[in-house]
Amino acid sequence: MNKTLLAIAAALLCAATGARAASEMPTPVPMTAPTTTEALGDKGFSYFIGLSQLHSHYREDVHLMPIRSKVTASSPLLVTGALYAVTPDWLLSLDNETTFAPRAATETWTATGPVVAGVAVTSPTLQTDQFRLSESRTRLLVHRRWQDQVFLLGGTEFHSQSFRRYAYQSGPDGLVSIASGQTSEETAAEVVLALGAAIESESVRRQPQHYSLRAMVGVPVWRRVESTSAPQTRFTGLGGYDLTLEARYSRAVLDDVHLGGWVKLSRSERARDTAGASLELPRSRLDGLAVGLELLWKL
Repeated sequence: MNKTLLAIAAALLCAATGARAASEMPTPVPMTAPTTTEALGDKGFSYFIGLSQLHSHYREDVHLMPIRSKVTASSPLLVTGALYAVTPDWLLSLDNETTFAPRAATETWTATGPVVAGVAVTSPTLQTDQFRLSESRTRLLVHRRWQDQVFLLGGTEFHSQSFRRYAYQSGPDGLVSIASGQTSEETAAEVVLALGAAIESESVRRQPQHYSLRAMVGVPVWRRVESTSAPQTRFTGLGGYDLTLEARYSRAVLDDVHLGGWVKLSRSERARDTAGASLELPRSRLDGLAVGLELLWKL
């Protein structure tokens, strides 16, 4: 009997000791790896460039007559956009550039030969006028990671521009008879297919710096040009190309906010187009230099 009680007591003591040891063991904490959504949440950013300036050099070369026009114009530029991380290797960017209150500049039309319209010219200046350029560009690009921070780019740009000419003044030879009070406007709308490459650091949040460099080439796939000088005519020729080189660099001022600079070089060249035997849309080239201060954030 005593041996039985001792055995039962020993068993209870072992059970109690085991329960106490089990209760004193720390409860294991499940280890959860960061999800893809959490990793992507720190990538990408939005930005706004409010203090920027666009300097443009525009030229037209007329084929039907030996005439060339040149003008240098400038305008404040508003630039906004964002970069979105869709997956670790696929990004999406949306950007817009719009001129604001463009300034007037003097456009000069000159003779490139000794005879214009059968008349020998005595002065190369045939005409001057006041010129205003307005532009808007909206660009949607897909970024595919190629290696580390190098991406291949592809997408579409929607571009519209308007040239307004007024205050015409004829040159010494009087070969141009447009009234000084007349105003003419040429508007163009086009869709451009864009391809390129970029170096992109991707993130602003909790990063000491951000940098980006993009090189793009584009070709128009749809175009429509209208002019008040020939209101019943539409030009739809697609010849030409776009080249752009864009860079930005910023430093952190807060954990989620950066302040930096932005610069863009661009060239748009469009081929000559005709409607009938006497209406011509001259070959043109537009070179641009835009610089500005930008604010980037990821909230």
